[in-house]
Amino acid sequence: MISVAVLGAGRMGTAITRRLTTRGHNVTVWNRSGVHTATSPADAVRDAQVVIVMVTDAAAVDEVLTRAAPALQPGSVVLQMSTISPDEVRALAARCPVPLLDAPVKGSVPAAESGSLTILLGAGGSGSSGLGSSGLGSSGLGEGVDGPSAGGEGRVGSGGAEEWGAVTAVLAELGEVRRCGGVGAGSAVKLVLNAALVTGIAALADVMALAAAVGVDRETAWDVVGSSALAAAVPRALATGADFPLALAAKDTGLALTELPSAPLLAATAHVLRATRNPTADIATLITPDRATSHATTATTIAANSAAITAGDIEETE
Repeated sequence: MISVAVLGAGRMGTAITRRLTTRGHNVTVWNRSGVHTATSPADAVRDAQVVIVMVTDAAAVDEVLTRAAPALQPGSVVLQMSTISPDEVRALAARCPVPLLDAPVKGSVPAAESGSLTILLGAGGSGSSGLGSSGLGSSGLGEGVDGPSAGGEGRVGSGGAEEWGAVTAVLAELGEVRRCGGVGAGSAVKLVLNAALVTGIAALADVMALAAAVGVDRETAWDVVGSSALAAAVPRALATGADFPLALAAKDTGLALTELPSAPLLAATAHVLRATRNPTADIATLITPDRATSHATTATTIAANSAAITAGDIEETE
């Protein structure tokens, strides 16, 4: 049994907690509303071997880690799973008093509950000055996915194999690890994946609206689009149980645009995502028979959706 702290109990944090608890681990949970087990981030991490952070954005990550830092134990490891930018995660790793691994995930609530997430791991390498000072070898966790190497590379903290064993065990409970490179590389891959997802769904929304406009019934439209260039987006559009709020998709698209401002399709998609009337709805709700009632292109709506993220009313999900 591993002692785990989960900082952030939104949809995804709750699903991760449920998965680890059902697998027999000792999990302490805290979120920014203060309604869960621990009274503070410091209280949550005091006895934790592995600390999972799953909150809305980099500001929230910084807040909870700052509050948790005094109680982080030597030899503990932080798994930063929130979707933030590569530069943001590198800055956090450099300041964190214990090793911080870049570990955003591909997958939503059902995948977290079933242990079938893909963890996009960024650790070690040239971007991990904070980890290097904590004892992580230059090969990072690339060597360590199957355990520490004989020469000690892949060590986490000063204790080596014991701490690394806790990290690998927790990751194994949650899904499959995909090694992406140094700290920040996991977050970079996550931005690419989410950009592909949201632009694909937005394109499907336009295509299905066009089908309705020219009189093609939805069943026929789905059938033909399912064998088109947009085929890969169709299963996600029709999935039940997926939970990626439009407001968070807009936030992630904004991160991608910060990295690549000259991306007109991403910019157009970001505008649509920010202007939705229901920011907590899944991104697939962009695809609706009545486009006129599902979108509002007003500055007031965009501002309200941004405020909901800032206030923490919408937590990380996918």
